[in-house]
Amino acid sequence: MDIEATLTEWEDGCDLVISSVAPVDRATVWNYVTDPDSASQWFAPWSRDDDVVTFDFDGEQLTGEIIGSEDERFFLLELPFGRVGLNVSEETPHSTRLTVTHTFATYEEAAHTVPEIGPVWDTHLRALLTELGAKNVDIDEDSQARMYASLAVEDQ
Repeated sequence: MDIEATLTEWEDGCDLVISSVAPVDRATVWNYVTDPDSASQWFAPWSRDDDVVTFDFDGEQLTGEIIGSEDERFFLLELPFGRVGLNVSEETPHSTRLTVTHTFATYEEAAHTVPEIGPVWDTHLRALLTELGAKNVDIDEDSQARMYASLAVEDQ
């Protein structure tokens, strides 16, 4: 199972984009992501009060605000460390592309942070793919670290 990762600079920031395909339909992926019990299997249990989402990482709370969403398509969160989105799009009736996007204010901030945060998002995406039945998802930590340390902005 391949995970694709890129850095894309644009006028208002720089995006780390991590993407892969799950072997299930979009509704299944969406339900697995938006159900707090299912999310606890690959990310963290969470609760929601209006547009405020609180994740519980073994007693450590992380709170974010939903700043955009469309059912079965995407959500965008403003978190203390940046803006993070998840997009789910149908590839075929039985496969779904999942794309995690973490937006940074500048390329410099991204270049400094991606070697650390990239493997974290990658690991969570791999855990979700495993829960959804994807095969050959594992990667050794050294290869994963090298992948994110070597990312450079894509030519546009």
